[in-house]
Amino acid sequence: MFSSRSPRIMGPRRPAIAIALGLLLLAFLILVGLSLGSSTSLMSHDEGYYALQARWIVETGDWVTPRWWQEPLYDRTIGVQWLIAASYKLFGFCTTAVRLPALLSGLATLWLTFAIGDRLLPRPQALLAAGILLVTPLWFQYAQLATQDMPLLAVELLSIWALLQAVSGDRRANLWGFVAGLGVGLGFLIKGFMIGVPLLAIAPWFFWYAPKLLRNRGLWLGLIVGWIPVGIWLWGSQQRWGDLAIAQLFDKFFFLASEDLYSQPWTFYLWNLPLNAFPWPLFGLIGWVRLWLRPERDRDLQRHYQWLLGVYPLLLLLILSSFRTRTPYYALQLLPWVALLAAMSLSWLATSLKPSSGFSLSARQPTHRWTAMLSWTFGGLGLVLVLAAIALLSGQISALADPSLRPYGWVAIALGLGWLTLPIVYSQRQQLRKASLLWCCGWLLGPWLGLATVSHWHLLSDRSPVTRYALQQPAVQALLREAPVNFWAIDPVDGTTHQQWIQLALNSPRLGQRLQTITDRPAGDRVWVAPAQVPALPDNWQHRASMQGWVLVEAVLAPAPQVAVPVEPGPPPETEPQTP
Repeated sequence: MFSSRSPRIMGPRRPAIAIALGLLLLAFLILVGLSLGSSTSLMSHDEGYYALQARWIVETGDWVTPRWWQEPLYDRTIGVQWLIAASYKLFGFCTTAVRLPALLSGLATLWLTFAIGDRLLPRPQALLAAGILLVTPLWFQYAQLATQDMPLLAVELLSIWALLQAVSGDRRANLWGFVAGLGVGLGFLIKGFMIGVPLLAIAPWFFWYAPKLLRNRGLWLGLIVGWIPVGIWLWGSQQRWGDLAIAQLFDKFFFLASEDLYSQPWTFYLWNLPLNAFPWPLFGLIGWVRLWLRPERDRDLQRHYQWLLGVYPLLLLLILSSFRTRTPYYALQLLPWVALLAAMSLSWLATSLKPSSGFSLSARQPTHRWTAMLSWTFGGLGLVLVLAAIALLSGQISALADPSLRPYGWVAIALGLGWLTLPIVYSQRQQLRKASLLWCCGWLLGPWLGLATVSHWHLLSDRSPVTRYALQQPAVQALLREAPVNFWAIDPVDGTTHQQWIQLALNSPRLGQRLQTITDRPAGDRVWVAPAQVPALPDNWQHRASMQGWVLVEAVLAPAPQVAVPVEPGPPPETEPQTP
């Protein structure tokens, strides 16, 4: 059990922790600041979809109905749309306002990863885990995307941290239990049935503490209060649309659980997660194995900690792999635990860098070999990246002469230079006072420099640059601002057309409605026409602009029809008599 008497390694003093967390926050804000600016655009799916639904909430004043144009569409819950709509109300319709909830949620996950690690690991390792999460590519990508995933992760971590606090002997155990219970209902409001995944994964740890947690009155109260917003939303939807909300939510769940549209092999996460979070799953795997095989090396990790650090992420992986729909962003829930386990591994490997006097046959010799191998391997990889980037930027290789590849060359240089510090620190370990600290920082430096370069070039924040550039032309913007713009697109609409449709709607300052027909529209009415409907345009529509097959047209006065003037019949023409 957790208790106030549980042995723990004391970390740095409070001022040192505050400084370290402040630097971590500064590093995050620098990355975010580099990604902001006018050269940003939303991703059509699902980022632009949520942004449009939030815009309709603000413009219609209807905070109950998620919609697609004039039609209610309950294929997902409404929590993220509420957050974006609130951000719209505060900061206006802009890309930064759309992404602000995800950015704040990402910041919360950093702090919560440290807070959970501070309960389970020595404090320096908890700080290192937060730093690892910051420079994990998949996490940083979704910290900038206005989707459900980062807010859901923040709610999950908050509930788990509150559970840890509730069983630690804190006098405010009921308060922490209330916070933990609250997260269940809020998680459903954010991403529907996906909240069931962490609930199933946490079940073994919960049963371990069941005698204590089941007596926590705050936990039961939080479970009730957390579902009140969900109940109000569903009740309001039922009053307006009948059983549509419940029916469509369950239809979407069963569709994702049974259809092959988003299906991948069950091994999908075994290769996709290491690819999107490289190199941290490698160190996370080392830490997970050591957690079970060498628990005596981590005396402060009590056996019951292994239920959370060892069993919980494993069950998460198994549950996600068993669900038929498998996507990269589902694995986002694993990343804080990968970071905690990776921090354990790096801390263990860094012990061999402490200066020693003379010849030693200590037990750190195997660690020394692993540390040397990893330092020189990633240093060599860094050198390869730098040389490849120089070849790319030089323009001497015709196959790499595409100008759009140049930003990736600078990313490779930044990442490679950071990793080149690893063999340098290792080779100078006897002369450096803080060799272990510098070595761990070297692992973070390369990915951070790479992400900073990615942010500078807006490679993650500008998701639709071609459309953004086309629609930001002054002539097009003038047309879009003069009058509301409607849309004419007849179902079924293919995926590419649907993406373009979302982008056009996002970039329309005065958004109109979706039309089923454009006959009998008044003069001056402007409509974006889908590519499939362009051949059916009537003659009284004037072409004003076009974008990737879509055409912006304006209704003009039809020419007056010509009226036939009747002619009175005259006498029949005279004919000469025929001779027989």
